[in-house]
Amino acid sequence: MNVFCSAEKQKGKENAFDVILEGHHGKSEAPGNFSVFVRNSTQVCIKARFTMTFDIEYFARKPIENRDYIELKKGSMPPIVSVVGGTCMKETDTPYMYLQWDHGYYTLNITFHTHRHETGDLWDIHEVEMIYDMNNTREFPFVAKAADS
Repeated sequence: MNVFCSAEKQKGKENAFDVILEGHHGKSEAPGNFSVFVRNSTQVCIKARFTMTFDIEYFARKPIENRDYIELKKGSMPPIVSVVGGTCMKETDTPYMYLQWDHGYYTLNITFHTHRHETGDLWDIHEVEMIYDMNNTREFPFVAKAADS
């Protein structure tokens, strides 16, 4: 996915995923709007607006039957997350943003790369990684543990 950032914005046009890069520390502003700030300032360096749904397949065990099966967890990122952070372009060669929700059971990491363009910088989303804690039995009931075997 490419995201184009320019000082000039085309009137009436808006990307589904707007990004402005630079920072550290952040907040979840309005539903689906996330900002990272330059360290020790109020200057926004990464701003993203998006939502996400996901499917996670995992091994589960029926306790009474002692039988393993594959469970499908369907989920979505909440519109307001509890933790937003990251680092800016000025602080690292690989700026990134991370979002956490559900008491830290879920973390979404997004890493960016930049390329110079004659009309501005072209930003690529280099990597998207989702980390989830399967010890959260509310979200992952009957998850099969290695000791269950």
